Amino acid sequence: MQVTQFSTAFILGFVSGITPGVVITCIFSQILRHGLKECLSFIMIALVSELLLAFCAYSIISHFHLDESSFKIISVVGAGILLVIARKMWCSKPLIVDAKKDAGINKSSLVLVVFTNSTMWLFWLSVCSPLALTISEKISLGWLWFILVFHLGWLIACLFLSIVFHFFRPILLNPKITAGVYKIFSLLFVYLAARLLYIAIKT
Repeated sequence: MQVTQFSTAFILGFVSGITPGVVITCIFSQILRHGLKECLSFIMIALVSELLLAFCAYSIISHFHLDESSFKIISVVGAGILLVIARKMWCSKPLIVDAKKDAGINKSSLVLVVFTNSTMWLFWLSVCSPLALTISEKISLGWLWFILVFHLGWLIACLFLSIVFHFFRPILLNPKITAGVYKIFSLLFVYLAARLLYIAIKT
């Protein structure tokens, strides 16, 4: 059971890492402006910021000592959020990267960009933190391992996209290829939403 939940954490992190958003767009613009090497430090700052957000969200959820009914409600809300994200990914437009437009996002402001991302807060409060809580009930420090595995997936996704964008930019910006890839991951999020609903009904 724990292996399944940790694989879910990795998948959630990986898909979050490749989902079009401000962080990915800024990472790509950094590659255009400064190259891949400078982009790596940008990714690490984004990773630390995402980790801090995850710890804060988990602390909030765990502080309230949720009962069974509250957990079910949050799981249903989390499933709904996954479905909304899946729909956005399914209908996502071709990625447009404008180095000049995103020039105002530097390493300092990136932290603010991450912490003011309402979608990520909702994602962690209603999807990831409840899953981390269920693992903590079975193994010691399960919540910490969940967060670390999630962000391992996130980091691998960001590094993979950065390398592909740097060396094979036409492939990554090809609307037919990206649309197909995002549709696949959209269906994966639908599956994860179904799992959340199953957990809510089963508990």
